[in-house]
Amino acid sequence: CTLMGFERNYLIKSLSNQINKVRFYSTLRGSGEINTQSTLNPWFLTGFSDGEACFIVNIYKSNKHEAGGGAGAAFQLGLHRKDLPLLGAEPLDYFGVGNISIKANGCCLYYVQAIKDLDVILNHFDNYPLITKKHSDYLLFKMAVNLVKEKAHLNSEGLRKLVAIRASLNWGLPSAL
Repeated sequence: CTLMGFERNYLIKSLSNQINKVRFYSTLRGSGEINTQSTLNPWFLTGFSDGEACFIVNIYKSNKHEAGGGAGAAFQLGLHRKDLPLLGAEPLDYFGVGNISIKANGCCLYYVQAIKDLDVILNHFDNYPLITKKHSDYLLFKMAVNLVKEKAHLNSEGLRKLVAIRASLNWGLPSAL
């Protein structure tokens, strides 16, 4: 029986991984390509996110929009600088989108805020769901991202929906809203 190139390479890689006790996880990258070199277990990232991630919906004033405001969304993982080796650049490598920044107060952030890049985050949490209360925050966040993708945040009705979502998300509405 002859194996096609892909199947043979996969078989060799699988045997090699079993021998070396190394696992590689396939992930869909922002560009649509599969990252087969990430050693980050997707369930680890979900569990870590259950404790350390934030799903953020930002509402802001803007004269450029009919509604008098706009909205955006972001996913963020935050750690103290001393804990950075826990993740290093792995989320960036795993997802293929986002940025890592180190703040002056010692906090390190991995964040994704471009709406097209948030699809990668949504895809991950749809396939590897959260198990704490944060799952309900994720579902609200997903609704908000979809509203922004549909450009609903540019009209009054859509902006009101986003404010309602923001009111139920995380800590609720800030006094300014």
